[in-house]
Amino acid sequence: MKLNKKKIYEGLLEALVEIVLTLIFFGIGALIISLFGIKLDSLNTDGDLIVLIGIIVPIVIFGIIYALVRFFKKKLGGKHK
Repeated sequence: MKLNKKKIYEGLLEALVEIVLTLIFFGIGALIISLFGIKLDSLNTDGDLIVLIGIIVPIVIFGIIYALVRFFKKKLGGKHK
């Protein structure tokens, strides 16, 4: 079975992107968790949960800000750009 170099490259690139994004979201999640006073070295702290928090919280914050901006634009009559 001959492996295609392009498929190997794409697989490695996909794995690298996944690792980098996981580290970024883990950092964001760890920052959010630490704001609430929860220590990362606690026995009950799960790494996947921290990554999930790092993904969800920024999306929720962006959604709230987006909704507020649309609300105030509509309230002001949309005259401001």
